[in-house]
Amino acid sequence: MGIVTLVHGSKMKTSEHKKAATATPPLGGIWKLLETRGWLAERSRDVRARLLGIAQARTYQPGEPIFSTGEEPRGVYGIARGAVDISIPREDGQEIVVHQGQPGFWVGDLALFSSQRRLVTITAATKVDAAMLATGQLHRLLEQYPDLLMDFYMLSHRNVATTLQLVANLSMPRAEARVALRLLIYDQRHSTSEEWVHLSQEKLAQLTALSLPTVQRALRRFAEQGAVELSYGRLRILDRQKLLGFCG
Repeated sequence: MGIVTLVHGSKMKTSEHKKAATATPPLGGIWKLLETRGWLAERSRDVRARLLGIAQARTYQPGEPIFSTGEEPRGVYGIARGAVDISIPREDGQEIVVHQGQPGFWVGDLALFSSQRRLVTITAATKVDAAMLATGQLHRLLEQYPDLLMDFYMLSHRNVATTLQLVANLSMPRAEARVALRLLIYDQRHSTSEEWVHLSQEKLAQLTALSLPTVQRALRRFAEQGAVELSYGRLRILDRQKLLGFCG
């Protein structure tokens, strides 16, 4: 998308401020966050260093697609700040959000390494700072260090495991159990128990295929029992064992 240059001084100043506000942070800060959680945190120091050598910093605004269903793969993406919605297409052509990726989430490997088109759409749910491993550079790195492929198999395994958890959780008939299990998925992926999960109650209702009042009642009960702490647009898991108790 091109940048329109405005002639009037006041408008130019506004345009410059807007551009500065949406500037991408330095790669070093993004990478440092990614090294603290998720798939990258589990890689060796050598692997992280090699991937850093080809990484590019990216920033996406809320609602901006990172990639879409049917596209050719351009790279693998790691989410350092913010959250992304993962949508899958239905038979009627509509797409439904099935998961929200939080910091530490990596995606894009499956289509890239199978040389197929994208199966899902990834959209920035909030402002997102990410690292991108571009297709061409990644392939060249793998030619130089073929053992890296095993690390990406681990990423694919991790994402398939999440998918299977999501499918299993939706089969739970009890609403409280379904909500609790969804929250436990996010808890597993956080580096400390004190981290906030940036997930609105409306989004949680969408992801669990439940009504908003049903989800709100479940969350209030969790909070009353000391299992979670609620805040605007986010929550924090205080007691994993108590939350497991709601799963029956």
